[in-house]
Amino acid sequence: MMATVGDKHIKFWTPKSKNAQKGLFGKTELMTSFACCAYDSQGRLFAGSAKGHIYLWVGHELKQVLNNVHKDGFISAMRFEGGKIYSGGKDGNVVITDMNSLAQEKTISFGVMIRAIDVEGTAALIGCRNGTIY
Repeated sequence: MMATVGDKHIKFWTPKSKNAQKGLFGKTELMTSFACCAYDSQGRLFAGSAKGHIYLWVGHELKQVLNNVHKDGFISAMRFEGGKIYSGGKDGNVVITDMNSLAQEKTISFGVMIRAIDVEGTAALIGCRNGTIY
């Protein structure tokens, strides 16, 4: 399975059949826009929203919302590695969230919008909107 996200859009695709299912938000959440997403090792999808929240999906159903992970605007980059979700946002922060507890472990400030994240082991590569790479 794979997912696509965008302006008021989240779809879950089965590549062989080329069929897509819209994400089901349930009765408590309204549709929002997403800029990025990442799957974890259990097949759960984490989507970064324009509201600064992380939406947790199992299959194509919304299971949980992690509110206000990024306080000043949307989440623009995500990466899953080693049991953690690394999210970067317009607020200039990278937030590391533990997948077992869904608790925020650490926030690292870069002072400029985060556009790309890659992580391998204990090393991270962070790309910022102003062209700086850390």
